[in-house]
Amino acid sequence: FTIHPGTTLNSTAAFQQRGNAVTHTTFLGGRHSLNGIYLKDQNASAGRTWIHVTNDAVVVSRNGLFLGNRTDQSKAGLSVGLVDLTCTARMEVTNSVVLGAGNTGAADVNLRNEGRLDIRENASFYSHNNVNFGNTQCSTGIVTVVGHGAFHGAASFYMGMASNAVGRFAAQDDAAVVCGGVLYLGNAKQAKAYVTLKDRATLSVSPVIGNWMCLAPNTDDAYGRFEATDDAVVTLGDSSSVEMTMGGTSRGELVLTGNAQLLGGTGSMVTNKSTVAGNTSISLFSNALLSVRAVYGGSPADGAQTMTFAADGGTLAVSGTSKPPAPFMGGCVATLGADGLTLDSKGFDVTLDQDFTAADGAASAAFTKTGIGTLAVTRGSSHPRTVLAQGTLAFTNGASRFGNALEVAAGARLLLLDASASIAADSIAFTGDLVIDLPSDYTLDDAHTVLVLGTALTAEKFAKVTVGNPVMGKNYAFSRSEDGLTVSVTVTLADAGAYTWNAGAGAWSVPGNWTPTGVPTHNDAATVASGAAIVMDAAGIVGSLAVQATVPVTVSGDETLYVAEGVSVAAGGSLTVSAPLRNTSTLTKDGSGTFTLAGANETTLSGDWKLKRGVMAFSSAEALGANSSSASAITISNCTFRYAGEATSIIRPLRIAGEYCAVLDIVGDLTFDDMKISYDNTAGGGIVKTGAGTLTLNVPGGTTSLSVR
Repeated sequence: FTIHPGTTLNSTAAFQQRGNAVTHTTFLGGRHSLNGIYLKDQNASAGRTWIHVTNDAVVVSRNGLFLGNRTDQSKAGLSVGLVDLTCTARMEVTNSVVLGAGNTGAADVNLRNEGRLDIRENASFYSHNNVNFGNTQCSTGIVTVVGHGAFHGAASFYMGMASNAVGRFAAQDDAAVVCGGVLYLGNAKQAKAYVTLKDRATLSVSPVIGNWMCLAPNTDDAYGRFEATDDAVVTLGDSSSVEMTMGGTSRGELVLTGNAQLLGGTGSMVTNKSTVAGNTSISLFSNALLSVRAVYGGSPADGAQTMTFAADGGTLAVSGTSKPPAPFMGGCVATLGADGLTLDSKGFDVTLDQDFTAADGAASAAFTKTGIGTLAVTRGSSHPRTVLAQGTLAFTNGASRFGNALEVAAGARLLLLDASASIAADSIAFTGDLVIDLPSDYTLDDAHTVLVLGTALTAEKFAKVTVGNPVMGKNYAFSRSEDGLTVSVTVTLADAGAYTWNAGAGAWSVPGNWTPTGVPTHNDAATVASGAAIVMDAAGIVGSLAVQATVPVTVSGDETLYVAEGVSVAAGGSLTVSAPLRNTSTLTKDGSGTFTLAGANETTLSGDWKLKRGVMAFSSAEALGANSSSASAITISNCTFRYAGEATSIIRPLRIAGEYCAVLDIVGDLTFDDMKISYDNTAGGGIVKTGAGTLTLNVPGGTTSLSVR
């Protein structure tokens, strides 16, 4: 049958093509409304039956779509139903879509039905209800979307609904797919399901509470495989996760390769309920990206490692806007290929309870850490190399080795989390200074082991080892063993000194620019009493910095200025720092003058801020420092917080404290995503908003009152 554009079908009955012959209906255009579509219905068992919808035709089925619907259970046979959409045609179906239909109550009979849906050439398909692939035992359901085609399901996809059934979904060539419910792959005993996305195809699992993507949800020898490659993009909603089997003998595989991306939301995790090692696997290859909130290969409680995780040139990144759970990754048998794995912590502090081994032929495989947050390792690992490209790598007692060779980029740092922790490696390479943050509970006057190496640290390199978080009033002396394999540090008490800047313009590290002659350290108080333009020609460390006159002072340059405790600017004075400012503990702003940050501080400024008096100003989003919920809080008490940069959001916590008003002078639009109030109301404390910009305050639950005027 051929239905021409001038013809319209509007039927109260179902559209059926049945019998043993080959039947074919073509819709060449027009709009048509049918009360259900059944292809190869009843006892038909021979030949193919299909519908071709093309040339902008629109077909609406008000009572389901059933393809390959033979119900004769007396003998084996084959029933095939096909719908083909092309040339911007559209089909819309209410009720269920069943591919490989039939009697779902049939037992021990091979109905062997097949339903197939092909969407291509900008055509589109919309289902208001569930889509079932392989609805009876030994049946097959297939959907193929290519050539800018679109497939939108408002509810769940069930792939492999009955024993030995098969569900297949393939999307490529800029196809777009939406699953509005749960995506089940392998939903019954011995059922198999395959999803393949490639060539810029996209899949979105909608952000509906309770939705997820489940590989092999049946426990009895089901199989689910999800593969994305060649620039395909998968997006999970905030409440959508990936469940790798429901246990038993079922198997699940997640394969990302060829620049493909799986992008999870705030609550998206990869979890695994299989207790059989090797029954579940993740492959992350060739510049693919997996961005989720956590990866659990086994139960974090019992430390089981059952899921295989293979990485060869892929990236695992933290998703969401809040700190991920601890551990972020664990329970996997993890292998690094020649191109290794990159873990991007973004701006978050992440805990890793995972070891890695090198695959055959990958003797130089690297685990690379990017992102400005801290990665804390709680399990030792002897993989070939660890490259710390950004942020901080933290070690705990019992996990001193993470990679046989350590490579630390300029600006990155190492961290010891407790007094019994140390860092072990066959070798260590670094650019510039090797910055190590030390624990606060070191006993005084005792030598504490920091580094244990298999290759001697040269005298030149040893001279570059420095403390990243010195405390005012303490001295730190590093020592090296005779064989150069061990580095220790001894902490002693020290007296504070005082230095005054005596030059108008000059370099920080020149001793003659200070009185007395010398350069201040973290134990010293530095004072500027006249107008000055100071250039950071080398990294500088100072206990405190004070501008004590009604003059402008600038600090510029590419090198970092570390301030251990506080900055004070006298009334009428100003201090503008465009050089990177570093502080990982507590930075206090005092004095009635204006302190302006104008540099890029995202990787250097993550400690507590206590803004007590005067004006604290920021000229850009980068000047605001580390922007994550894992960074320490900004506390404003009786101070003006001024922002004049581009529109941005601050994720790190904001606290309003004190009995007087905090002034938020917003010139550029600014959002605080985590704001809490803890002031004493005796003097009417609250917020005064000034400036032409828009201020957005997201106040979490538990705040009882907030005064803004």
